[in-house]
Amino acid sequence: MPQLANLDLEAMRCAGRILKDKQDPNEVEKLATKGLGVVVEQGIYAGLLFFYSKGAVARVFVRELLALAKPLAPPTSEPEANVPLPGLSYLSECVCADLPTTLLVKTLWEQTLTYVRYGAKAMEKAEHPE
Repeated sequence: MPQLANLDLEAMRCAGRILKDKQDPNEVEKLATKGLGVVVEQGIYAGLLFFYSKGAVARVFVRELLALAKPLAPPTSEPEANVPLPGLSYLSECVCADLPTTLLVKTLWEQTLTYVRYGAKAMEKAEHPE
């Protein structure tokens, strides 16, 4: 299993890409909070299902979270952010097939979604100072 040099840095970069997607910070914060809850309580497969179920507004989450997992579990074929089956297949066949990789990706997604959540809150405060 290849290792990223600094997983926290990768989580920060991933969160930054999600936040730069020009979406409403309040909506991003809500999605990140709910998605984080799903990942923590139900796991990464349920988390990905959650983001797919939210439609186009959550596609940046799907795209970036899948991209974050790729260096840890190289895909056999390229998963798509717009089509659930390839992304879910990648997760079940390449990531979840190995418990240490599954736990590492789960931790990484949790950290990323936490950064997105607080980053979106900070953006919201900057747009609407008290």
